[in-house]
Amino acid sequence: MPEPDSRDVAAHPRLVTPKVAAEYCGVHPYTIRRWVQQGRLEGYRTGPKLIRVDLDAVEALVVPVVPS
Repeated sequence: MPEPDSRDVAAHPRLVTPKVAAEYCGVHPYTIRRWVQQGRLEGYRTGPKLIRVDLDAVEALVVPVVPS
């Protein structure tokens, strides 16, 4: 059996549930679902009603606030 190629692993996003993404951001899971509907966050359907989001994309939404 061939060894997994690190490039193959890197090409696949780290998919998490809206609940996990919400806990990471400190928001409600419905907020994550709304962001997917609005296009702010890309969602992946893994079943008829199951949605997953890329944790890297969630991390990109969380940016530090710069004092003005």
